[in-house]
Amino acid sequence: MLSFTQTQKGKRACILLGYEYRFIKEVDGVNFWRCREDKQSRCKGTLRTIGENICDGFPTEHSHDSAHQMTEVRDRYTKMKKDIKETGATARRVISNNSLDIPVEVRAYMPSQRTMSRTLNRIKQGNVPNNPHNLNFVIPQQYRNKIVYDSGSDDPDRILIMADRDLLNE
Repeated sequence: MLSFTQTQKGKRACILLGYEYRFIKEVDGVNFWRCREDKQSRCKGTLRTIGENICDGFPTEHSHDSAHQMTEVRDRYTKMKKDIKETGATARRVISNNSLDIPVEVRAYMPSQRTMSRTLNRIKQGNVPNNPHNLNFVIPQQYRNKIVYDSGSDDPDRILIMADRDLLNE
């Protein structure tokens, strides 16, 4: 069964019989796909589709075994990355929530917990602005509602107090 997805970089991809294909080009409504392993394994596997229908004579033969486990791993890992961006939860929580129903044969292909935590924390930190290098900085919009007191950017001894107002009211 043919299914369409995206790569980690947001490019078009599709999966058929455990093989993952990346989008190459579209000519006259025909989509050209190449095996994801074309560079690493020098695989010559290709696929052509019109909409969601596979063209006659395709897919061509691959020079490696299918690895449906790896496509599942990539899907899970992509979902974890999306979850940490959207929820802001800890890496450990995101990993545990997404690992509950992973089959044993797929779990063997997953990266180590340490590697996943490091990657997810790096993604989470990508949403945080850099530390200021002087006192004349502009406070990003997403943090302005957390400011309880600001003595001002023109104050040489600037004092900035931030807190969660909901927690202060408890």
